[in-house]
Amino acid sequence: MVEHAATHGTEFVFIPPRAPHFGGLWEAAVKVAKHLLIRAIGSALLSKDELDAIVVEVEAILNTRPIVAVTTNPNYIQAISSAHLQAGRTIGALPPVSVQRVNDDKLSYLSRWRLVSAVKERFWTSWLREYLLSLQ
Repeated sequence: MVEHAATHGTEFVFIPPRAPHFGGLWEAAVKVAKHLLIRAIGSALLSKDELDAIVVEVEAILNTRPIVAVTTNPNYIQAISSAHLQAGRTIGALPPVSVQRVNDDKLSYLSRWRLVSAVKERFWTSWLREYLLSLQ
């Protein structure tokens, strides 16, 4: 794969380990996402599967950020994102709207699902606010 990429003029450049300041914009986005994820989870006690589900949803949200517009036509809202490069299509199931917040003491499966959905919704709301402000 590397040889194929090299024949087409692609060069891979990696940042040194433990040097996120070399990463620039993408490392800044990771820092913001970590901060918002920790804030969204708060004091909830999540199982490994629940945390995995949340992290996968966060990954989908981050990978749908637009890289470049496809056209200058303002009526065409599709933009190329890293999800297009990874999956060949847009990834995107947004968290359901208005999920109730619940305490995580002795919860049933439905209540656990609501807790995970509420964490996803809190992350999405915070990320949307932060991301839109960064575009100005």
